[in-house]
Order: sequence, then structure tokens, then C-alpha cells
Amino acid sequence: MIYFFLRLLLCVLLSCASLCFSQDIVPAPEENALEPTMTYQGAFLKMMLTLLALIILIVITVWLLRRISHGRLKHFNSGKAIKILERRPLSAKSILYLIQIEDKKMVIAESQLEVRPIVAVDESSIPRSD
Repeated sequence: MIYFFLRLLLCVLLSCASLCFSQDIVPAPEENALEPTMTYQGAFLKMMLTLLALIILIVITVWLLRRISHGRLKHFNSGKAIKILERRPLSAKSILYLIQIEDKKMVIAESQLEVRPIVAVDESSIPRSD
């Protein structure tokens, strides 16, 4: 239902933006046909308001997508035999994962070239922060 409203809002805003950009500056039909009816200040103001509206639309869309996907990502691991418990980037191209396979926990490293198991973790060796 939310996706429908987001798509509808996006379609309406994009059509309004396309209408704003499709209108050309038409010369006045009076004796001064060389001067446009819209000044440069008016065109600049219109452009800035459209840009502001698009930025606001992007921010709202990102916020809504994060809010919607946050709940789904929490339930993504439930009911699976392999779970990703924690993810830590070590550099731009390498990541360290703490995963759980059934009852065993492991630390693995992922790089551009390979995925390598580092160590199997016991429950007793993990310090509790409670």
C-alpha cells in the first residue's frame, strides 16, 4: 500500500516537474515582441524552487525507504540456518563478518579475491556487555 502511494507521489511530482520544464518562454504578442514574458529572475526563481522541490522529494523518499526496509532487514535473518550477526568493514575492499551456522559462530573475511574463514568462535569466549 505504501509503495503504491510512493509511486503515485513520484509520478505526480515528475509530471509536474516535466510540465514546468516543457513550458518555453513565449514572446509577448504585443508591439514589443522581442522581450520574453518571463524575466531571467523569474526563470531563475522557478528553477531554484523546482530544484528545492526535487531535493525535498529525494530526502523524503530516502527516509521512507530506510524506514520501510529497516523492518524487513531485521526479519531477513530469522528462520534461516545461516545468519549474519555482524559486519565490519576493514577497508574499502575487505569486510569482516561474524556469522552463525546453526549453533556454531565463525568469523570470516571477504575481499575482492576471496572469502576466507578466520576463526570459529565459542559462546564462552564472547564477552557480554550486559
